[in-house]
Amino acid sequence: MVHELAHLYCGHLGTPHETWWPDRKGLSHEATEIEAESVAYLVCGRAGVDCRSERYLKDYVRHHENVAHQPRADDRGPGLLEEMSRRRMTPRTV
Repeated sequence: MVHELAHLYCGHLGTPHETWWPDRKGLSHEATEIEAESVAYLVCGRAGVDCRSERYLKDYVRHHENVAHQPRADDRGPGLLEEMSRRRMTPRTV
């Protein structure tokens, strides 16, 4: 679930409004997969949730050696997911 939400909040599916998260639909499939799983790894690890992200990431990189993901300093995915886990957020309007 965290992996799939990461696709949304990392902008892989676009954005309804640029101030919420960036529109990053142009990334390759390989880049979006490793990025979403990296977010899942960070969020679950910080929350103390055991997940298989570490093994998934190792296997993915082994089979997709051409993927070079550079996390950006302004990536909002992990922060948004962590904030959602701590408190009820109000619905956003465009």
